[in-house]
Amino acid sequence: MMNRTCVLLTAALLTVAAPARADQDPAKLAAAAQTVLKKACARCHADGQSEGGFGFVLDARQLVERKKVIPGDAARSRLFTKVQAGEMPPEDEKPRPTADDIATLKA
Repeated sequence: MMNRTCVLLTAALLTVAAPARADQDPAKLAAAAQTVLKKACARCHADGQSEGGFGFVLDARQLVERKKVIPGDAARSRLFTKVQAGEMPPEDEKPRPTADDIATLKA
């Protein structure tokens, strides 16, 4: 019984800690991406902050309308390509997106 409990607990923890996947529920995926953007980008690009004239990182509608995000095509999404290349956030900004964060944005 103890082994089964440990296995279930480990599986639950891995599910919570695992990066978002493209086949994940769209609402959960959107929430996970929003969390990454809040953590890594919002300080300079949301809530009244508009570094570089870009202050709508948490507004999905504007991200799509202004072609910063191309739904379903991370390779053509300017926001994603800048994060993936390490251009954003700038190197001296903390926290930096982790590999899991980048995978979440890609998904």
